[in-house]
Amino acid sequence: MSELQNKVMLAGLTISVFSGEKVDRKVSEEVANSHNTTAAKAGKFSKRIINKVALEGIDAVAGRARALHYERTLPWSDNAGRLLSITGFLDYTSEMGMLRSKFFAEVERFIQLYPRMIEEAKTRLNGMFDVNDYPDISGMHDRFAFDINISPLPSGNTWFLDMAEEEMAILRASVDQRCENGIKEAIADVYGQVADVCKLMHEKLVSYEVDPKTGKVAGGVFRDSLVQNVAKLADLLPSLNLTDDPQLNKIGERMRNELCKFDAAALRAEPDFRNATASAALDLYTLASTLRN
Repeated sequence: MSELQNKVMLAGLTISVFSGEKVDRKVSEEVANSHNTTAAKAGKFSKRIINKVALEGIDAVAGRARALHYERTLPWSDNAGRLLSITGFLDYTSEMGMLRSKFFAEVERFIQLYPRMIEEAKTRLNGMFDVNDYPDISGMHDRFAFDINISPLPSGNTWFLDMAEEEMAILRASVDQRCENGIKEAIADVYGQVADVCKLMHEKLVSYEVDPKTGKVAGGVFRDSLVQNVAKLADLLPSLNLTDDPQLNKIGERMRNELCKFDAAALRAEPDFRNATASAALDLYTLASTLRN
């Protein structure tokens, strides 16, 4: 564990966005009464006080950041964050930093449009418009957050309590064991990702058919992203391989050399290329699935 602590950290990502929605209690009651029930039983009516289009830029950047966070990190048994390796730290923080800048640039754009969006809502919502639904623009910045928290991996050796040494040793061992189990689960998750992309590649390639008479695709269409996604994961494996597992290193090399040897266009054009790649994909899927368990 002490060696792993020098290679792994925990990365937490917190993003919050102003929803632009508000529950309308008056309308909720009106709808419920028209159906001879109550809002408590029937549910509440939520109205969009801000046009959805105005928040699309912010939502898009937030979505990319969350996707990047889950792509570059691995699950951890605690809620403190996800596992991030030292190898992947610089790329992660660099890309997250750029996304954070884009996020707040979009926030500034939204805030500039905010008064106009309120005016637009007067017409769009008509009788449902209520000026009291809208937070003051001076506090609108507080409705958005994009925070990255990096913290060390916990260890029993850094935990000191005023208790008997024997009891303290048991607690430290428990913490370290939980960390080891978390690392094992994280590596199993990596093998699971490998198995998933290899299985998909095999299934797509073996189901691809071309009508010999017309030359048109008869089944099993696949896109360029099939090979691109395999290559992307292969490039990420060094930073996801927290324990420097030699088996995982070899699998990454095989993914690049055997599954990404031909691009999608070549795989569509040549049956021999498809068959060889599909066979390699099945072999790697089987290997990754076995090592995962």
